[in-house]
Amino acid sequence: MKCNMKCNVKHHSKRLLSCLLALLTLLGLMGISGGAAPSQKASGINAAVFLERLDALDKGPAGSKLVVKTATNADLADDFGALAKAEGYNGLHVLKYADKASADRALARLSKLSGVVYAEYSQRVSLVDPIVTNEGSNEAEEAEPMSWGAPMVRSPEMKKALQTRDMNEVVIAILDTGLDFTHPYFVENAERITGRFADGRYAQDDYGHGTHVAGIICDNSPDNVKISPYKVLDGWGYGDDYYIATAMCAAADDGVDVVSMSLGGPSGSVMDDAVGYCVGQGVMVVVSAGNESWDASNNSPAGAPGAFTVSAVNKDGTAAYFTNYGSCVDIAAPGGYAAVDEMENAINSTTPLFCGSYYQKWAGTSMAAPFVSAAAAVVKSLYPNYTPLDIGDALKRTSFRGPGWNLRLGAGILDCLGVLSLPARPAPRAIALNRGDSLTLVLPVGFVPTGWESSDESVAAVGEDGLLTAARRGTTTVTASGAGGGVVYEVTVSYTFWQWLAYVFLFGWLWF
Repeated sequence: MKCNMKCNVKHHSKRLLSCLLALLTLLGLMGISGGAAPSQKASGINAAVFLERLDALDKGPAGSKLVVKTATNADLADDFGALAKAEGYNGLHVLKYADKASADRALARLSKLSGVVYAEYSQRVSLVDPIVTNEGSNEAEEAEPMSWGAPMVRSPEMKKALQTRDMNEVVIAILDTGLDFTHPYFVENAERITGRFADGRYAQDDYGHGTHVAGIICDNSPDNVKISPYKVLDGWGYGDDYYIATAMCAAADDGVDVVSMSLGGPSGSVMDDAVGYCVGQGVMVVVSAGNESWDASNNSPAGAPGAFTVSAVNKDGTAAYFTNYGSCVDIAAPGGYAAVDEMENAINSTTPLFCGSYYQKWAGTSMAAPFVSAAAAVVKSLYPNYTPLDIGDALKRTSFRGPGWNLRLGAGILDCLGVLSLPARPAPRAIALNRGDSLTLVLPVGFVPTGWESSDESVAAVGEDGLLTAARRGTTTVTASGAGGGVVYEVTVSYTFWQWLAYVFLFGWLWF
């Protein structure tokens, strides 16, 4: 009788242990996954050569243009009657047709081809129309700062605090109407102009908008911040989305740190792709929200994933009446005036003499974005390890809010002085998992990892695809290396209630 009881106890003990082990195995295998695959490096000819092909295409007869993106960089097998085309860069094809009817027919057929990622009409993009006051002079109001915007964002204090700092040179690419290289301010500050178009032969401003933007950047940043003009808009302030997108990629390939754009148009895939490419190369993309008093997500690149979008405020910190807004807006900066009879409170900056004077007061989100571009460049110079996402987070975290602040205008108003107190390395992103969970880590838009590493793989291991697997209770630091720095995650692994209960029951039974 005793023997039978002992055998039954052993038998039931084995069955119970088997059930518990099966339960623990099941709990350990439960996991979650998500996230998007990172974008790839550009292939084919470089962006600068592709720009030359686009220039040749645009010099031909007028026609309707399509933009086609393919999964590979091979030339299209059939262009369905295109008069001319430019190909060879990163799977991008720009096709010109005799008329819209021909383009419509080609678009319908191209969209059905295997390997076509998207096919769409090219979009005309324009500068974000500034409100020109025509109030100007041939002398800067005080040499520096040029406008009330500088003291509002505390850039003079920032520049003073940085006078004794040894800072890395950083470059802001200004994609706009060019630069007036003959302007007295830029003749005096010629050492701040750099890049492939620094000699002025191909980037002379024949509108004035780019020169006004450039003056704001230089006025609100120290001398180690250089500007590189890329002329992507004509003398009327217009350009094509595919050309601007390619210029963005060319700027990233040229090694700039920030791309500043005060322009916009209808949403399109080619602009979104270019923003993603820049961010993936570690380049911050700062764009104006627009002046239509509507949701900025209607515009591109303002609504593009990865872009850092800027709205405009008045001198008293309230929203400019014309500024766009919405969930895609990240931050606000000086750019407006409260009413039509307060035009004197617009933003003073440099303009070509053909505008009427060397300095004029203009208003718009076009004026707000360069304040932020200047600050972003300073952050990158001070903290080289910061990614574009880190820089954006830092600018938002150190911003301040005007009266009755509306978060649809962004996190707050830019504060340049606040960026001087940031940590040398950005705070890691917190991830919480349960034992046995798996998660594909979500990277910033456009960030392309070159490697993954976990500081303690016994807690959680990470694969080449960013798949994180939690093994045991504890903490570990996971780092994704890539261009322009890395992305760091602080991973904490815990037990679920049922896992805790199973363990207590298991060890309690064994002890008994």
